[in-house]
Amino acid sequence: MMDKRSLQRYRLAAAFYLGGVLTGALSVFLPGAEQALLPAQALDALHAGRLWFAAPGGDHANWGLFLFIAAQNSRTALLTWLGGLLVGIGSAVMLFENGLFGIGAPLALSFKYGVGKPFLIFLAGHYPLELLGISLAGTGGLLLGDAVLEIRADWRACLRYRPLRQAVLLFLLSMPCFLLAAWLESHLSLGAAPP
Repeated sequence: MMDKRSLQRYRLAAAFYLGGVLTGALSVFLPGAEQALLPAQALDALHAGRLWFAAPGGDHANWGLFLFIAAQNSRTALLTWLGGLLVGIGSAVMLFENGLFGIGAPLALSFKYGVGKPFLIFLAGHYPLELLGISLAGTGGLLLGDAVLEIRADWRACLRYRPLRQAVLLFLLSMPCFLLAAWLESHLSLGAAPP
C-alpha cells in the first residue's frame, strides 16, 4: 500500500499528465496548432478520414513493431523516472509532454476528423497499461526528486532512504506495464484498427 507521500506524488503525477491531456485536447482548436501537434503524414491521413497507422502485416512485422514500441515505452519510462534527478521537474515535464502528445492532441484530432471511435478502439487494448506505466514511472520520478532534495550531501544515507527505495520499485513496476502494452499494441490493438 502507498504511504501518504507516495499517494501525494501519485496525485501530482496525475495532475501533470491530465494537464497535458487537456492542453493537447484544447490546443487542436487553435489556428495552425495541428501542424505542431502531429506529423504531416498523420494529418494527411486524418484529412482523408482515416487513422494515421495501419494494421501490420505478418508475424515478423508485429515483432519488429513490438521491439520499436517497447524501446519507445522504455525510453519514456526511464526519462520520466530519471527526470526526478532534476528535483522532479524533469518528471513533471515528461508527464505533461506524454499527456499532450501521447493522447490529448491525437485523441482530439481524431474526433475532430471523424475517426475518434476507431482510435478509442485502438487505445482500449493497450492504453490502460501505458497509463499505469507512466503513472508508476512519474510517481517514482517525483519521489526521486524528493530524495534528491532531502538527501543532498549524505549520499550514503540514500540506501536507507525509503522514498528512494519506493522510487526504484515504482520504476521497476512500470517496465512490465510498458512492455505488455507494447506487445498488445503491436499484436492486438493495431490488428483491430481499421486501415
